[in-house]
Amino acid sequence: MVAVPWNVMHFNGNGDVRVNAPRDGVERAPSMQPELLPTLLDHEWAVFIHSYFGAKPYWEPNSQHA
Repeated sequence: MVAVPWNVMHFNGNGDVRVNAPRDGVERAPSMQPELLPTLLDHEWAVFIHSYFGAKPYWEPNSQHA
């Protein structure tokens, strides 16, 4: 299980989710290990995940929301 920013995910009417990233990038993405769950709300972690996927953080001006 990996953390993916909302603005790189796309949903269709069938409940499918597509991630706008190369498959190998998603497979190598930082894992959401149970022991790391408390850090998921950490600002630095959020910046890191957005940077990893090349996404602009939602809290920055002029960002695109999913």
